[in-house]
Amino acid sequence: MQGKEKPCIVDGCGRMSRSRGLCNTHYQRWLRHKDPSVSLINRSGKKAECVMTGCHSPAQAKGLCKTHYANYRRKTIRAATHA
Repeated sequence: MQGKEKPCIVDGCGRMSRSRGLCNTHYQRWLRHKDPSVSLINRSGKKAECVMTGCHSPAQAKGLCKTHYANYRRKTIRAATHA
């Protein structure tokens, strides 16, 4: 397989792809969040905000704040409804 490896398709990532054109890190993010570019920690070291439109609470799990994650777990919101 040597020589056939290609770089990860995520902009700015220099790692080699492993699956679906993504490196292991971005592939795992894709599996969890359906978005390989999701990062719960900003480069400043602070937690990212909830991904729900209009919510500015800190993200706790799957990019959602405690309230939205609880709603997601109760299936009152769908992951596809967040920005």
